[in-house]
Amino acid sequence: MEEKNQLVKLYVLEEQRIFNNVYKEVFSPVNSICLMGMTNNMDISAAVPDMKSHNPDVLFISIKQLNQNIVESLKQIRTDFPNLGFVISFISYNSQNIISLKKLTAGSQSGMALLLKQSVDRAEQLCSVIKAVYEGQVILDSTVTDLMFSEREQGPIKDLTPRERRIIDLISRGHTNSSIAKALYIDIRTVQHHINNIYSKLKEDPDFNTGHPRVSAARIYLETTGELLTCGAPETSKSGRD
Repeated sequence: MEEKNQLVKLYVLEEQRIFNNVYKEVFSPVNSICLMGMTNNMDISAAVPDMKSHNPDVLFISIKQLNQNIVESLKQIRTDFPNLGFVISFISYNSQNIISLKKLTAGSQSGMALLLKQSVDRAEQLCSVIKAVYEGQVILDSTVTDLMFSEREQGPIKDLTPRERRIIDLISRGHTNSSIAKALYIDIRTVQHHINNIYSKLKEDPDFNTGHPRVSAARIYLETTGELLTCGAPETSKSGRD
């Protein structure tokens, strides 16, 4: 990606008013940033008209808790501002919200940073992150990443072997047994053997026996890895059958 050299136009949503004067000093042309606007109202939708008038490059959100309301608001912001980068700083979160936000970068040239507040202790560090997001980079706080994957491993797929995980991943993406065999260069009977093992390991999950085993297995896998939130399961219809 070609490097951009102009000032980064920044809009700030800060939950704690005490930081306002700090931001006005730090986010300045001296640090290659132009502060276009700032609000302490955490109703993100209320800031949209002001953001449209300023047309920022990056939105910086500083909050105590990353919750589902913030996630849903940012999904709408992505629709309204497809080229807007996100820098989100927070104290508490859950892994599904992190995964949902990370998905907003799919198919987009816009950058994103997800940072724990306690990990940012220098003004120049925050400015560097903002400029990196402006360049289209995706930055995940290392602590967030470690915790996110450790939480995911506690789900019902934790007992699957690497080969079984690869197969259930392909199942969840609609592959048939024959296409899995071709993708992994194994016999179709070996595929079925692995699938039977997968079913055996997942059968203790209360959701496994609620439908066709192939669809149930795919849904459990997607929910555990965070690729499918538990609020609805119509996406499981994409899982194929032989």
